[in-house]
Amino acid sequence: MPTLFRYAGFLLCLMIFLPASAQVPQSFSYQAVCRNTNGTPLLNQPVHFNIELLQGSITGTVVYAETQCDTTSAFGVSMLEIGRGTPTTGTFAGISWANTPTFIRISFDATGGNNFIPLG
Repeated sequence: MPTLFRYAGFLLCLMIFLPASAQVPQSFSYQAVCRNTNGTPLLNQPVHFNIELLQGSITGTVVYAETQCDTTSAFGVSMLEIGRGTPTTGTFAGISWANTPTFIRISFDATGGNNFIPLG
């Protein structure tokens, strides 16, 4: 009888973990310290981001783009979940991650508007 329980436990583990390993995440985390043109961190300030995912090269085709608004922390840090913003091009679920390099290009407006400046 103990052997039967071992096999049942093993099968239960397979049933729980196999479906989860096949799923593609629908977002990923991005963190940045936002600074003004003098290099001073922007503390507790609204900022607006434009995020683009390109395939093939850094100058490749934009397959997904979104905008996100955030308020920086007391240290000037902004934390985003890319894939959870407002889409402007494509869908996050529609990105083909296999066999093609994917690059990220991020721009932001330190005033919270739409005058985006590329981050280096």
